[in-house]
Amino acid sequence: MLAYILRRTLGMIPTLIIVSIVAFLIIQLPPGDFFTTLQAQLAETGSGQDTETVKKMQERYGLDKPLHVQYLKWVSGFPRGDFGWSLEWNSPVLPIVLKRMAYTVLVGGLSLLFMMGVAIPIG
Repeated sequence: MLAYILRRTLGMIPTLIIVSIVAFLIIQLPPGDFFTTLQAQLAETGSGQDTETVKKMQERYGLDKPLHVQYLKWVSGFPRGDFGWSLEWNSPVLPIVLKRMAYTVLVGGLSLLFMMGVAIPIG
């Protein structure tokens, strides 16, 4: 039994790594980044930022680095509980996620109760 648990646990590690890489790539797939999008939105309203300011912000947050360096920086914070900084909300990501986690658990729990309430009588 111990060998089975160990094998399953060791099999979980590559899966976790692959899922984190796919999630990171999906986040990075859209063209541009937060600052180029912000610059475009500000340009539409007529209060745009210059390109030099955007480049400085990209350097500050490491968005000018290659993808593998960005990934390693992103994933290295997880064991420390550092999920990064939300540029949109201008605060750490972890409290934002935890705040919304309660609603997610509530909806999931209610869905489970509803599903069991319908499935058990049906058989």
